Amino acid sequence: MAALSAALLAALLQTLSDVSTASSLSFHQQLRHGGAPELRGRWSPCCPRLCLRGGCRSANETYEQPSESEPNMVDEAFEREAEQLVDAMEEHMLSPPDFLPIVEKLYNASEISKSHRIEIMRYGASRKLLSMLSLLADRQCLKFACMLLENLCLDDESQILFHQLSGMDTMLKLMRKHEDDVDLLAPMLSVLTNALLMERNRRQFAESDGLDFVLQTMERFSTTAIMQEKCCAVMSNSAREKDMQKKLADDKIIRMVHDAMKAFPDDRGVLMHTCLMFTNIAFEDDSNRDKIRAQVIRAASCSLPPSSSR
Repeated sequence: MAALSAALLAALLQTLSDVSTASSLSFHQQLRHGGAPELRGRWSPCCPRLCLRGGCRSANETYEQPSESEPNMVDEAFEREAEQLVDAMEEHMLSPPDFLPIVEKLYNASEISKSHRIEIMRYGASRKLLSMLSLLADRQCLKFACMLLENLCLDDESQILFHQLSGMDTMLKLMRKHEDDVDLLAPMLSVLTNALLMERNRRQFAESDGLDFVLQTMERFSTTAIMQEKCCAVMSNSAREKDMQKKLADDKIIRMVHDAMKAFPDDRGVLMHTCLMFTNIAFEDDSNRDKIRAQVIRAASCSLPPSSSR
């Protein structure tokens, strides 16, 4: 564990150094042209989605939008079924025993491919989910509805609807209502993370009190890896907005994120999102970069054994 922590600190310092000497390229371009082979061309600078059960998806998966030439993986049978399921989802939203198997089936289909997500969205699933979330009283129904919306928000159309239908207000209200429920907060934070892939949603988040809630959640669940991961994912995506970069460069926030790195040195999801958040807030601002570097160096010097400090 100590070796991994030391390696992580060294890698983060190297990242900060690389960023400061390559400011003419976006972080995404750096990944494409000069990043680590296992990351190059795969990870967006705004922290793509993670699997809800606490770990990252396989490194072999890509989160970039597939090209238009991608083969359609949806058959006619699913096209018919998707339409029926989306209609039934709306019809039975107040009947948990009927609603839950429907939304579970749609969620499982949305996990298969982008083509399946598009087919589900084609029948208005995103719009219907955003309008019904606040009406779902059953915990499991709400959880799977958020998991489905999280997947759908990987695509532009759902991100746009999220903005148009006041999705930001809806999610923040729901998160406050369920602020002590990790199983519900995790998918809700993931919905927000994916919605923040769109600039207008990032701007709206910057103007809200959403960051305050995320920071409070991070403090409340300081010993829970999945919550540290999800909170840092939201902050990392939001850090692409200039106003948010300034807020996130606060010394207290930098310490909180760095504490999460130290608390979970073997958790891939936590480490990825904390490092990407630091990279995003450091990229455009020398003073932010210096703050992060100083914090990491202090931590590194404290963690070294006496014989290594000579």
